[in-house]
Amino acid sequence: ASHDCTAIAAHRVRAEAYWFGGLDAATAVAMEFALDEDLATRCHARANDPLERRNHLAVLDAELAVLAGDMFGGVAIAEPMINQRERGSAIDLALAVPLADAWNAIGAPERSMWLLDSALATFDPLNETVDPLHLLRWPFTYIEALFQQGLLPSLSEPDRWAVLAAHPAGAALRSDTFGPLARAAFAVAAGRVDEAAALYEQHQEQVDQCPHPIRALHHSLAASAFALGNEPGRAAELLGAFAEEPFAAFAHEGPSHTGALHFWVQRAHCFIAAAQGNTSEALSVSLALADRYRHLWFYRSVAVHDAVRLGGASLVDQHVSDIDRRVGATWFDRQVVGYARAALNRDGHDLFAIAERFEAGGLDLSAYTAVSLAARVTAGRPAQLAAQERASLIAQRCGPGAAPTDDALSQWLTAREVQVARLAAQGLTNKEIAARLGTSSRTVGNQLQSVYSKMGLSSRHDLHALW
Repeated sequence: ASHDCTAIAAHRVRAEAYWFGGLDAATAVAMEFALDEDLATRCHARANDPLERRNHLAVLDAELAVLAGDMFGGVAIAEPMINQRERGSAIDLALAVPLADAWNAIGAPERSMWLLDSALATFDPLNETVDPLHLLRWPFTYIEALFQQGLLPSLSEPDRWAVLAAHPAGAALRSDTFGPLARAAFAVAAGRVDEAAALYEQHQEQVDQCPHPIRALHHSLAASAFALGNEPGRAAELLGAFAEEPFAAFAHEGPSHTGALHFWVQRAHCFIAAAQGNTSEALSVSLALADRYRHLWFYRSVAVHDAVRLGGASLVDQHVSDIDRRVGATWFDRQVVGYARAALNRDGHDLFAIAERFEAGGLDLSAYTAVSLAARVTAGRPAQLAAQERASLIAQRCGPGAAPTDDALSQWLTAREVQVARLAAQGLTNKEIAARLGTSSRTVGNQLQSVYSKMGLSSRHDLHALW
């Protein structure tokens, strides 16, 4: 309740009907925020049953907790309701989708998938109180769970989502909305940048007519796709348009904003900075996200992965150690740890192996970057050719715009440059660094200049923000 009402607009419809019993207010909110107007009437008709009303208040509490970024609070409210339901009874999507979001963020994708599969198995296609918001959010939540487990290639979208796409709650949406947006979200997760950008370009009208939270999510995903495809201007334009919408308030920087929308929007800003050549800003955003989301393992691992991909393997050693020690680490967690260590050591053999695992798990862009770096650092012509050939094959799925250029790959610091940068960040002079490393002050100066050039820095003062 402490959050601005615009930040929870999609949930106000049910809140007005179930909590306050205000049919007129609920309808007004539905009209204002482009939701299904009939939803308010259907909800109000069921609000006279005390037990029904009490249950829906609890569902709303769980939804709002997850929306606010309190994933553990949402789980505490929703999990008992799931466990106490009668065996075989339907699971409310208004409960299942936010709880699955929370489990994903916490880093428990198996529980998220079980919940979503159970909700789908018991889904009542005649339940008229289903909110299109949850129908449209369901595929992305499921994709997140698959992503963490390296199971993206197993997705069979038409069979799995047909019952959701055909539900009457989507009647207010264009008939071709569900499938294209699900495919676009999948393409972003897989790193198929050109495919994702093309889908969002083609289906912009469908995005614009979605409920605000879904529109905001897909604007951030589309911005990421365009930025990764080396179109930072188009990406910035999308985020700029999104910033004018009421729901955007929830994605702004703030001490309490740790929800999913904030994460994906800030990640898009990171990609835009990188595409504009501002590597230091992009790394700063990734590192800030890793710190802010340190208790939400999925988001933390994604942010660390992004930092490594941008050449910041030397900046995430504590995060990598924490993820490595995590009880219940996911497939993605393990790949991030291996990726960071192989990149830091510039180990071509390990980078090639990591690229193969990324590719097998459906993360094409991650595989592309890892194998491209492997081609640069691997000793021996046969191994280099193998890495280059693999990169060429993966590039066909990512698209040419996503190719890590020589300039991008050269951002990766050498082991000695990392040593020099860390010592300089601690306040040591060139002479002191040279004495410690057994080299000359001139060499140290040249290495620092290389660090500044690669990372987009201007002085020693800037090193403190990264090291």
